Amino acid sequence: MSHVLFNNILIILITCIVITAICQRIKLPAIIGYIVVGILVGPSGIGLISGSEVIKLIAEFGIVFLMFMVGLEFSLTHLLRLKKDVFLFGGLQVLLSILVTLVIGHLFEMTSMQLLIVGCIVAMSSTAIVIKQLTEQLEINSPYSQHAIGILLFQDLAVIPVLILLPSLSDLTIHSFINQLGLALLKGIATIIIILFIGKRILKPIFYNMSQAYSLELFTLTTLTITLFCAGITAFAGLSYSLGAFLAGMMLGETEFKHQIKTDIRPFKDILLGFFFITIGMQFNTHVIVTAWNWTLLMLVALVIFKVLLITLLGLFFTKSKVIATQTGLILAQGSEFGFAILISALSYNLLPTDYGQVILGALLLSMILAPLIIKYHQNIINLLFSSSSPTEDSEEANIHQASQTLDNHIILCGYGRVGQNIARFLEKANLQFIAFDLDPTRIKNARLAGDNVFYADVTDYEILKHAAIDKCRAVIISFINPPATNNIIEQIRKHHPKLPIIARSHDENETNVFYEKGATEVIPEILEASLMIASHILLLMNIPPKQVYNWIDESRHKRYDLLRMVFPGHESHFSEEGEASKDGLNAILLSKGSYAINRNLSELPLSKLNIKITAIRRGSQRFIDPSPSMTLLEGDIVVLYGTLSHLEHAEKVLLIGEN
Repeated sequence: MSHVLFNNILIILITCIVITAICQRIKLPAIIGYIVVGILVGPSGIGLISGSEVIKLIAEFGIVFLMFMVGLEFSLTHLLRLKKDVFLFGGLQVLLSILVTLVIGHLFEMTSMQLLIVGCIVAMSSTAIVIKQLTEQLEINSPYSQHAIGILLFQDLAVIPVLILLPSLSDLTIHSFINQLGLALLKGIATIIIILFIGKRILKPIFYNMSQAYSLELFTLTTLTITLFCAGITAFAGLSYSLGAFLAGMMLGETEFKHQIKTDIRPFKDILLGFFFITIGMQFNTHVIVTAWNWTLLMLVALVIFKVLLITLLGLFFTKSKVIATQTGLILAQGSEFGFAILISALSYNLLPTDYGQVILGALLLSMILAPLIIKYHQNIINLLFSSSSPTEDSEEANIHQASQTLDNHIILCGYGRVGQNIARFLEKANLQFIAFDLDPTRIKNARLAGDNVFYADVTDYEILKHAAIDKCRAVIISFINPPATNNIIEQIRKHHPKLPIIARSHDENETNVFYEKGATEVIPEILEASLMIASHILLLMNIPPKQVYNWIDESRHKRYDLLRMVFPGHESHFSEEGEASKDGLNAILLSKGSYAINRNLSELPLSKLNIKITAIRRGSQRFIDPSPSMTLLEGDIVVLYGTLSHLEHAEKVLLIGEN
């Protein structure tokens, strides 16, 4: 590594720490901090860094890993379910953006070719900003986010033929245009088929074999290699790196290793993506803002307002909800990293005048600086726009509002899948009123035909809960497993209703602890409840008295499953169905000759300071459960400890060699 490059990266990292800490203190999105860092250290700022191709290359990896993470959240089934958003909503948004630009642009005496390029730039929105900000806000699974992601996916696909055709656009004929466009489409289709084939046939066996090695380093290295390999395939075919990474993530998202992969790749993605936003800031030209501020500002306002209006109008047709349509428009009201790529390519081939290009570049950068703020406060904007008006009669909000008028002391049921519907059946048997919400249109349509009180709505939006008369309800049940959404719902409710009972469903004890910390009244962990049910059935089959079995089960639930948390972790727990290593566990330690704890009472050992509990001591054929503090340890004893894995390591040293 050269001395200059080392200094550049060091300057960036130090500046990042300072600026992002300030942003955190004043509650601004971290993305703005990264862009400000780029402006400060770049050529238009202090000028500490004149520009580095290596830094830009590092930043490109940020986009690659971002799209890989997005792909992990999408199964092929999920993508097909979004086909209307991707191909119709997204397709119309791109097409109409170009057509409107062509019409309006003629007022500025630009050529059709120039307007076509500007239209393609205007049509693009920032995948990196939108997905990162929505993920941080725990809104990535909301309806408006899913519509936005569908549009972004089409934009990412649409940019491929644009970048391929740009170099020859100046002397392009109709015949050559059709040939090159057809070639681009064939390349895209062939590449996607190859990656999907690799994913189905090869990726899962590879990761299964890697998991059998019980090496986190090997597992992480395999993940990074697969991501970059698939990105390289699409780049070799003349497509974008991010498309290959997205497809790789989508394939791995259908495997049982999804959660472990997300945990391993996140640190790389976050750091590299930060470099991407820094390079955006480094391209900011303050001279353009000073000399052509009026045109830059006009372009910025036109870009933001036009995209909000266009996407909102299209959204009214596709979503049937003015609120969701407007939210989607606000989220996508910015320029794009792909817009930069198109603009820079067009300028390098002299397809746009330099002065036009600098104004567009300034407007794109300013829109991307504003974007995190607009996304963060989009709900406040929605409240300002629609607070004075009651929901329209044909909106789902109006239907919810109308249905809740007759409810009192009811249950709000979030999620209406198999678990949610089973809960609803028991509520009906008890003659308890409920109102349910889900995001599966087919399920809702069939359930409503059957007379169920269920609606299509995103319950992470507190306005929906207000329409459902949460002020009058007796309890809220969260029946789906989606930790970010569940956290969001609990936090929103606790802000307004500190004492309202909230019952949540979790996957394992780690999620359970988090939900309790957020304010859930009760959390039902699937894995631990399954353990209780299996244990109760086997005990009853062994003729243990039913009353005794039920008492044990009740005691375990009363103590919030403490007994069931005490398990011995193994190497395989890193790759288990829970997706991550257990937070707590058991450890059995043999006191061999010379061990510090021999001939000492349990009360003499400083284990309580480590939050370590001695659950049992095995001495020969005897086993002492919950031993007395006065019990003396002997050579050959096996001490069973319970606590966090890091504390268990420390406790083992205490027993064997003492505190020092």
